Amino acid sequence: MTDKELLYIKTIAEEKNITSAASKLFMTQPALSHCLKILEKSIGARLFERTQEGMKMTYAGEIYYAMAVDILDIYNDFQQKLVDISEMRGGRVRIGMTRNICTMLLPMIMREFAAKYPNVEIQIKEGSSSVLEEMVSLRQLDFAVVHCVEEAAACMGGQFLSYQVLKKDYICILTHRGSGYAGQATRMTGYPYPVLDLKHLEQQPVVLESRKHCLRRCMDAILNRANVIPKIVMEIENFETSKRLVEIGYAMAFINEQYIGELIDVANCEVYSIPKRYRPFWTVCLVRPENGYLSVAAQEIIRLIEENER
Repeated sequence: MTDKELLYIKTIAEEKNITSAASKLFMTQPALSHCLKILEKSIGARLFERTQEGMKMTYAGEIYYAMAVDILDIYNDFQQKLVDISEMRGGRVRIGMTRNICTMLLPMIMREFAAKYPNVEIQIKEGSSSVLEEMVSLRQLDFAVVHCVEEAAACMGGQFLSYQVLKKDYICILTHRGSGYAGQATRMTGYPYPVLDLKHLEQQPVVLESRKHCLRRCMDAILNRANVIPKIVMEIENFETSKRLVEIGYAMAFINEQYIGELIDVANCEVYSIPKRYRPFWTVCLVRPENGYLSVAAQEIIRLIEENER
């Protein structure tokens, strides 16, 4: 078997469709079908069955696919090591980041990195934490920087992924200025903003991210600990939308402390801290393949991220 044959089978298995697999491989559909037929004949077993749901792997196909993934990972690692040996005259680093982390973190590290490795291509994928974690597990990204719910961060692992906690981010309440909560909040030592107990949010209008987002899962846990049920008036996909809704007085929202002043106009909003007894924080984690090879350039970016997040 050749590396091309391994890639053909891997792509067909993941696309579950000959035509889309051929397109991804920059081949024609008949050419890929012909290669599959020759390969199946040479090994004496069918690798796929055509079903209404698409190309389904046979038992032999599942074994071939698992081996193809392992062998291609080794081959790709080998190629990357050769690039490192050639003193980084090229190469690439594929990084996943949530949108907010990307906005805040990339400008902090890229100037120094580019000065050291000017010929390394950086590919950034923005997405939700869960999507980026899956892409790392599939070796579609070299590593990712994501948010994790605090309780889960201490016990994460499995799925051939390694998690490194970089920092904790505190979550605050964001309301429209003049919303009336100022009289219910208290200035307390150890908090950057007036402290507003979550009991004041009972049945109050709140905008939350959809459940696929880590911040939503985190807020669900925090509100559950406080035994508070707010009135969720809208679910959205990005913080920019919820910020605008807060500014017009439609509802309140939640924001992690790091982004206050960077992403919001505090002239139109009020920020409140949440009592620490509700554990109002999530963690920023670096996720990488458990036993995967990381290039020298990727390791340098991780070093810069670690320094910036201290």
